[in-house]
Amino acid sequence: MLRKLIWLNLDDLWLTFGVVGVFFLLIHGGTAAILLFFDSGNSSLLLSGAILPIASAFVILMISLGHTLSSYTLAVKFSQTRRRSLGLTLGLVGFEALCSMGFAALLTLLERAAAPRFWLWLTGTDGLDIGRGGQTVTQIAGANPLLVEDFSLAWWWFPLLAVGTAALGLMIGAVILRFGRRGGWTLWGIWMVCCFAPQLLPWEAHWFTFPLQYLGAAGGVFALACLAWCAHYLLHAPIKT
Repeated sequence: MLRKLIWLNLDDLWLTFGVVGVFFLLIHGGTAAILLFFDSGNSSLLLSGAILPIASAFVILMISLGHTLSSYTLAVKFSQTRRRSLGLTLGLVGFEALCSMGFAALLTLLERAAAPRFWLWLTGTDGLDIGRGGQTVTQIAGANPLLVEDFSLAWWWFPLLAVGTAALGLMIGAVILRFGRRGGWTLWGIWMVCCFAPQLLPWEAHWFTFPLQYLGAAGGVFALACLAWCAHYLLHAPIKT
């Protein structure tokens, strides 16, 4: 059943691969233009490892939200049990998330392997230095080297972002199914508070009077509680058939 569901949604792969691929082309098209037509100071950046996983995470969030609102409810309406419908939805989201984030990781490896030497040829420099984590590694010695800074995220960010945004899409979808438009606007308000509160509140003045260092752990516990509620609600959601 899951294979059939994946087959019916194969057109989603245009989105999962397309967004990541477009960002990759924009990054390298822009980098090549700067190196070719502007004075870059014999330096360049490896950005795919930072930008592509974030772009993929946004795609996974949209996919997870969309399948929660459509594929899950449609399966229930076609007389599937809620448990089976949720399992099929999670399987479909997991497959598409793996495709999207896996493609981002593949393009990141491709950039790291091929882009610096292509830039070396494009700029006509005779050496190549790769900078990672404050350290510079010389790959090709030369009197006039091209310095390439690698801004890639650590490898564990790729699965973390994929799982986190898939879970977030599931939670947003459950809230919208339960509370409708009011739930959507409430989540939007929470997002705005999270965006602007760090800039408006005096964190430094109260750092030692309020245990802000525990906010991460509290946020993790809260997220797990929300995920448990969403799973419970989806297993008992009153969807009209």
